[in-house]
Amino acid sequence: MTMRYLSISLLLLFTGVLSAQQTSPKTHNYLRFEGQAGDQIMITANILQLFGSLSGNYNYHSGSDAPSFSNTFEFQGKLADDGTTDLFEFGKKDASFSGSISNKSFSGKWQNEDGKLLAFDMTETYPEGSMAFDIYYLRSETELAPSENNSPVAEVELVLFYPTDSHIDSAVSQSVKQIIRGHFFGKQYDQTHPDSMMSFYEAEYMSTYLKQNQNWHDGGASFSWEKMNSMQVVFNADYLLCLEYMTYAYTGGAHGMTHTSFDILSLQDGSPLTYEDIFIPESEDSISVLLSDKIRQIKGIPPEVKLSEAGFFVDSIPVNKNIYISNTGLGFLYNNYEIAPYSSGQSRIFLEYDTIQGLLKEDSPVYKLSRR
Repeated sequence: MTMRYLSISLLLLFTGVLSAQQTSPKTHNYLRFEGQAGDQIMITANILQLFGSLSGNYNYHSGSDAPSFSNTFEFQGKLADDGTTDLFEFGKKDASFSGSISNKSFSGKWQNEDGKLLAFDMTETYPEGSMAFDIYYLRSETELAPSENNSPVAEVELVLFYPTDSHIDSAVSQSVKQIIRGHFFGKQYDQTHPDSMMSFYEAEYMSTYLKQNQNWHDGGASFSWEKMNSMQVVFNADYLLCLEYMTYAYTGGAHGMTHTSFDILSLQDGSPLTYEDIFIPESEDSISVLLSDKIRQIKGIPPEVKLSEAGFFVDSIPVNKNIYISNTGLGFLYNNYEIAPYSSGQSRIFLEYDTIQGLLKEDSPVYKLSRR
């Protein structure tokens, strides 16, 4: 994988502005692994390596003729200098994966849902119908008043997944690149190379920060800002790609705001797949009922209690079309304040394919995935 690290000095862009860029010998990679655990379990994992940190997701299925896929599990961990790592699923004390990553392989011990340890061996691979990515990374800081002690600071961090020009048709790759550029940076960006886009985004953000906080001595609020845009691969197989975009912004006040959204893309032609492309017309009422029932199940809310009495803003969960896919189903994500207070956090509601089978368009590639 190609390692990219962008280091731009804002001293070239703003007179008297200090910009501190971080450098590191660690690589920044997207790694797609496939392999086997034990005698019959097949595992697929999507991993982001960023400096010494690893994060991502995995799923598994039996090696039978009619495989039963697991849910998708998210994990994270640290990568030691010798390539060893322990990857933990969120909320678990014991590592799901303990092993070593080297020479495009990942092997060690995997703990299944029953707590049994199985030897696993996976290889980095991008089979037909999947996509390889380069990772572009930028982090910088700019002091608002560099001549003063304890100056407020603006921080920006960008983690961009960008398709390589291998493993996939060039026209498909270009279409996916265009969709990522529009989602990650905004449609006003006319640059096409990640380095140019990232440096332009950085310069624009820091310029806005300096202009809006010129009179910071007159106020009592915090004038330090933070901005982080990052990505992750949710699904990457069978000519379907699902990308997650996470944005965090803080410009003062009690807390920052996190926003998560997705792109589902066909790798047959590079086109985006919307809710309307996946679900039959007039499906929203039925989906809303399923979402409302599922959130009640997740939260343990009895039928006689209204959702609005249990802390939600609504009595039935609306279809917001902020959707993602996996081997086993399709999820809806609701950001802070969308259906519940900030203190409740984001709400992810996952519907298994067998519950929505009659609501999927039969000519949709997601329908074909659901029938596996």
